Amino acid sequence: MIYDAVGHGESNGTSTVTWNHTIGSGNNRRLDVLASISAGSARTVTAVTYNGVALTHYVAADAGTVQHIEAWYLLEASMPAAGTYVISVSFSGTGSGLFGDSISHSDAYQGAPEAEASNAAYSSSHTLSVTTITDGAVIYEKVHIDNTVTITADDGQTQIAQGQFNGDTYQTTKLTVATAGATPVGQSWVSNSSYAAAAIAIAPGPASSSTKNTLRPMQPLRGL
Repeated sequence: MIYDAVGHGESNGTSTVTWNHTIGSGNNRRLDVLASISAGSARTVTAVTYNGVALTHYVAADAGTVQHIEAWYLLEASMPAAGTYVISVSFSGTGSGLFGDSISHSDAYQGAPEAEASNAAYSSSHTLSVTTITDGAVIYEKVHIDNTVTITADDGQTQIAQGQFNGDTYQTTKLTVATAGATPVGQSWVSNSSYAAAAIAIAPGPASSSTKNTLRPMQPLRGL
């Protein structure tokens, strides 16, 4: 599986967040979006589109009526040609902090993420257990916190996106799992705060190859 690109958008006081994502070329491409919102009332994601094409919902987590986070995905069959296009995420109402992250790959499994985990609470840390099925799967984990804090990812996780906006903080990390199985991922911060977190595992797919089997010409039988 080939990591392609990451994108990010943020907004405040609206019900929509948009940003550009540049998709590369290749076979078996996929786009995954992690979208979150902070609001005083319950919120959900009502639609996610890329180049006007709808993504498919996968998982959601709520921290009461404060934070809400969801994961959506789009596969090769609905993907545009390589280039830069707009991602639009619509929520069921306005929020004080709207964050969106997008991650694209090629040579990736063409289906829903193979595993997920999510939670939401009031704490200064969280841990999720994600049980991957395929060797070499990649876990993307995002936390959205109702506070301006510094976030520290657990060992092995690499930050791919991070931001603070209007009193909220978020961070998204990446972890490649060499051997399939139950894998903990988590992050911590300096003071108890309301948060929502979600993680998805993306499996590698069949790699593209220009090499084809070539038949050798038949050799004459000896002794005839």
